[in-house]
Amino acid sequence: MLTLLAADSIIQRITTRFANNLDVGLLSALLAALGISFYIIVQRRVYLALLCMLTVGLFTAAENEAVSSAALLGRWYFLGLACLVALTRIGPGAGAMFGLTAAWAALNLIGAVYSPGIEQGFVRGLYFSLILVGVMMSFGPPHTTTEDVVKFIRGMALSGALLALLHLIFLAKSGGAGLGRYTSFYAASQPMSLATATVCLPMIWTLLSKRGGKLFPLILGGLLINIIVLIASTQRTAMFSLAGATAIMLMFYQARGAILAVVVGAGIVLIVVPVAKALTSQEFVAERFGSLDTKGRYYMWQIAFKEAMGSPIIGHGSGAATYFGQGEFGRKFHQAYLAVFYDFGVVGLFVFLAMIASGTLYGLGLARSRDPTRKSIGVFTVAALAMVSATGLVETGLADTANQTAVLLYFSLAMAAGVSRLPEQARGFYVIAQPAAQPREAVPVASNAP
Repeated sequence: MLTLLAADSIIQRITTRFANNLDVGLLSALLAALGISFYIIVQRRVYLALLCMLTVGLFTAAENEAVSSAALLGRWYFLGLACLVALTRIGPGAGAMFGLTAAWAALNLIGAVYSPGIEQGFVRGLYFSLILVGVMMSFGPPHTTTEDVVKFIRGMALSGALLALLHLIFLAKSGGAGLGRYTSFYAASQPMSLATATVCLPMIWTLLSKRGGKLFPLILGGLLINIIVLIASTQRTAMFSLAGATAIMLMFYQARGAILAVVVGAGIVLIVVPVAKALTSQEFVAERFGSLDTKGRYYMWQIAFKEAMGSPIIGHGSGAATYFGQGEFGRKFHQAYLAVFYDFGVVGLFVFLAMIASGTLYGLGLARSRDPTRKSIGVFTVAALAMVSATGLVETGLADTANQTAVLLYFSLAMAAGVSRLPEQARGFYVIAQPAAQPREAVPVASNAP
């Protein structure tokens, strides 16, 4: 009963805040969302629902309260819609991945019972249950082919192009404020930067795998804009995790001249030099180490780990790490794996790490395939999991429901699990059709006729 009341309270707050800021633009977006929903349900396009979830989620970092509230509501809406559609087309996925993800969802549901923040615990439990059905069980046979998954990743790249357009609009409105720290439309540059890095990865993959087609100029231009925004945000985590994932992809693909020039040039001229200057500047040193309030993340990790050891086996419940961090430090303590350990103890941490390890192994298996489509999906999966794993070392978002990094994690796990069950060279069929039997040649029959 308490859980239901908590859920009702959350939904009521979101809808009230959204309704109070409803204008013509938001009303038009609402009507458009209903139209898209009708198409998704009729055509059973679960991938379109997931792409809408990702695209709408990019707006959750917006400073405008009406926009961010609508985005938060829309992300849940499209996730629920994807779950609904997936229930009509469930296919088998890799057993290990499905089992681990089911265990992770169960931990989040059970953890809501003993979490100090019952509202947040319920939200997390609901989210991971929907993710299990809406994402994990919809990537794979019998309704999916490898080409469908490629289209999905390319759709993620187009979401990045849309975000680049928004960056241009709001950077123009910032009046040059973005040169120091890009916050023109965003309440904080950190979630914006991580979201931008998330959609940059499929953009780079699309270019390297030569799957951009006629959209190549659009995706390349959008990528350059997004990289500039990343640099202006000065968020090192997003930049370096994206750079590492890109390096992994370059190991599998022969770098094309133009792409290599962009990556290396941006890395040396636009990233390495400004970041080096920022890290050694007098202002940065004074800000990070000059007061007791900014002792650094290691200081927070020590305290959080000590508190986590109070319940090292099953942890403190869903979302307990966020609850503790906000109360103790006034913020999250920026360590996804420590947050998982705090929430679910060694049991949850083992399941969480096993999910990432299994997804990476499945991805490596696909990346070694002779089928170029399966190989490209495997390369993306390995790079994406490496990127989110590195981000989790210094950010909590990987363990949250409110971060695009977490969305990329579960998309990648689902693709690794689903595509591993698809046959080689599948092009629209779960089981490759056998060639029709050839008619036997007529055999002359001896005749006794005179």
